[in-house]
Amino acid sequence: MKKYIIISLVVTLLFSCTTDRKKAYEHYLKAKELVKQGDIKNAFAEIDNAIALDSTNLDFQIVKAQINYEADNYEEAISILKGLLSKNFKADTVNYRIGAYYFEHGMHFYRQNEITKANEAFEKATIYYNYAINKNIKYYNAYVEKQRALHNLKRYDEALVVINTALKLFPDEIILIGTRGIEKIYLGDLTGALTDLNQAIESDKLDSTKIATAYRFRGNLYIEKDNFDQAIMDYTRAIEYDPKDELALYNRALCYQEKGLKDKACEDFRKAAELGYIKAYKIIKEYCND
Repeated sequence: MKKYIIISLVVTLLFSCTTDRKKAYEHYLKAKELVKQGDIKNAFAEIDNAIALDSTNLDFQIVKAQINYEADNYEEAISILKGLLSKNFKADTVNYRIGAYYFEHGMHFYRQNEITKANEAFEKATIYYNYAINKNIKYYNAYVEKQRALHNLKRYDEALVVINTALKLFPDEIILIGTRGIEKIYLGDLTGALTDLNQAIESDKLDSTKIATAYRFRGNLYIEKDNFDQAIMDYTRAIEYDPKDELALYNRALCYQEKGLKDKACEDFRKAAELGYIKAYKIIKEYCND
């Protein structure tokens, strides 16, 4: 009789565990959906419910880190992911995400004109992108994002090396050609940069954000050539593809300012500032208020 009672208890426990894991996974899927919808508060509740029901599923922790990131809780998000590294869980993905969160934290500081803090975050981002690549040499996004971090640190020669390395692994990725063009601008090869950017823009293989970036940097190139009219045309195209491209707005404003078109310049400076480009307020104060 005791034997049957023990077996019954074991079956009950197993059934209970299976049920809890199923419910936990449902909460997890709901949390991911809420993140997509931008409902961060309820996403937190759902992922906490998932973890409470099944603390063994470490994918839940990745989503909890993502939710914290979406809530601008960068340090908490990174702390959660570092905890996963100690368990050697999906090391390439986790290292990449840590790099990405450091990078976005750096961009937050950059928009607030806190350059020292921004650079510290970008430095940490490169370290974790390297870890991701060391774990998975074909981690495409890690190469792309490492280039961005190095670019923001003004280490353009290193950024170019990263892109050329990636092109050897991914020769058909046209975005890498455009990115190489960007680095060539900063290294002074304007002819080579124009060739790469033209190839990227004319490929019809870029999404709206990427083609906006290509147009913006080609606009920067034309500023280097003192061709402000062509620069304005490219910045305008960038803004058409990505209306929230604050840098394109800011740079177009500089072109208008150079041409003496004060009303247009100030309109763009204000739009850039409203989108979060704090640096624009200094020019607005000095140039647009008289």
